Amino acid sequence: MSKKIALALIGLVVGIVGCSGGSSGLAPSGGPNILRKPSAMTAAGTTGTISVGNMTAYLINSATNAGPSFINFTPDGQLWFTQENNSGIGDLSIAGTSSWSILTGSQAFPQPAMPVVGADGNIWFTEYGANAIARFDPCTHVTTVFHTPTAPSGPWEIVRGPDNALWFNEWSSPDGTYRLGRIDYQGNITEYPLSGPVWKPITPAYLTFGPDGNLWFTEFGNGGVDAFSITSHTVVKQFAASNWNLDGHSPQEPPKPNQIVVGPDNNIWWVDSGTGELAEISPSDPGSTGLAYGAQHGPDKEIYFQSYNPFNANVNWAAHLATGPDGNLWVVDAPADHVMVYSPNQAVAGVATPSPLATYTMSTLGITPGQANCEPGVTPGSCIGVSGLFPFGIVAGPDGRMWVALYNGNAVVAIKP
Repeated sequence: MSKKIALALIGLVVGIVGCSGGSSGLAPSGGPNILRKPSAMTAAGTTGTISVGNMTAYLINSATNAGPSFINFTPDGQLWFTQENNSGIGDLSIAGTSSWSILTGSQAFPQPAMPVVGADGNIWFTEYGANAIARFDPCTHVTTVFHTPTAPSGPWEIVRGPDNALWFNEWSSPDGTYRLGRIDYQGNITEYPLSGPVWKPITPAYLTFGPDGNLWFTEFGNGGVDAFSITSHTVVKQFAASNWNLDGHSPQEPPKPNQIVVGPDNNIWWVDSGTGELAEISPSDPGSTGLAYGAQHGPDKEIYFQSYNPFNANVNWAAHLATGPDGNLWVVDAPADHVMVYSPNQAVAGVATPSPLATYTMSTLGITPGQANCEPGVTPGSCIGVSGLFPFGIVAGPDGRMWVALYNGNAVVAIKP
């Protein structure tokens, strides 16, 4: 399975957005960048809504499936989403009449992903296909693009840091050394090569800042979870993504940790599509450094999914995760077409397969699936394939609902816990 398969979700952002703020879009002096000023965004409107139980789907009015993939909210209640198929971004007002604004065409963004609101009031996202970080002013629609010093770099997730900057991972490397990146609000980028044990390089995938101030990240390809100090610029803790080789659970695939978040209990949680589980570690756990995988300390507690089938990745591919306003963990299983809800209290130190507190099946909405061939961010020929509505990015909204992008359903779904 390609390392690019597991593309995951974004955490809830904090920021100040208003059309009296934002940047001018002017590029800073020095450093490679491109200034792009798109024409007016097209107000496309919606084709309506569909409600089934606690779910409401907002349908995108576009001639072809836009491929909504990653979503987030600005503090003014506006939802912003990236469009994998149209290489664009769009927004939706969830208050009153819904209307879409879509930016595509000549101003398209190569594989846009992971929108996050910065302290400057702008929306920042990665351009995986362009080895770049983009800054979008939601008021003027001016976009400035900043290319990484190293290429190919494949930046994927970008998160807001406690140091008045944003941090991102680089999922590609020209020399076998992978990097974390820091970009300040003027667009200056600093890269930090990750030195790992000789047995394997450190390959950062998904990011979150922990309550300890460290930048925690998963290693999808290596089956690891690490903590990086943004002051010493070194990896200070390493963990095996799963202790499946120790606790009696023996899946047929190695660990493949995906989305990582701070849970409602203030611990670090991640979802693993290789072992089919949610796993938790305390930020105070000392972990280990420089050890071979088998000697690394695993998670403190785990929840294994009942429906997980290690022999067929298309049956269960739980890869996306978010913390909900209900104090639970929300997990997206894209090929299975559903969203599962678990409580942190269901986790144990060992093997447990509790039933989800709730399961929301997207196919009950009655939406006709599109014709997508690959998951977002994956080159054709290296994907697991797309079937059903393929729920993807998930985030907690300011209205108390959980919001999920239907990549192959050309819609965004709100779920009331």
